[in-house]
Amino acid sequence: MNRSYASLLFLLLPLFLAAQTNDVEFQDMDVQVEESYADPVIPIQQSIPARLKTGKPEMFGYQGRYGYVLNDSILIQPEYKTLEKPYSDFMIARNSRNYFGALNKRAKSSCPSIIMR
Repeated sequence: MNRSYASLLFLLLPLFLAAQTNDVEFQDMDVQVEESYADPVIPIQQSIPARLKTGKPEMFGYQGRYGYVLNDSILIQPEYKTLEKPYSDFMIARNSRNYFGALNKRAKSSCPSIIMR
C-alpha cells in the first residue's frame, strides 16, 4: 500500500513544484515591426477579363479554382475545384480537399460536406 502512495506522489510531484521563471525586460529591446499585408482580392479583381463584365453573374477561373464574379466584384471567391454552372441559391461545389457540398449565393455552406472520390 505504501508503494502505491509513493508512485502516486512521484506522478503528482511535478504539479507541486514551482516553475522557475527568469524576468526579462523587454524595454531595452528596440524591435521594429514592419507590417505588410497584401489583399488577395486585388490580384483576382485585376485578372477579370472584360468579356465577363456583362452585368450578370459569370463563372470565373483563377489559378485552377472557380468562383463567380459580377463585373468587378467577386460574388464567390475562386476557391473551388468544381462549381455548378448556373448561379443560383443552391449550387454543388468541390473544394480543394475533394469534399462536395452545397453552397448558396453568398458561398455559405447550406448542407454538410461529404467526401466523394
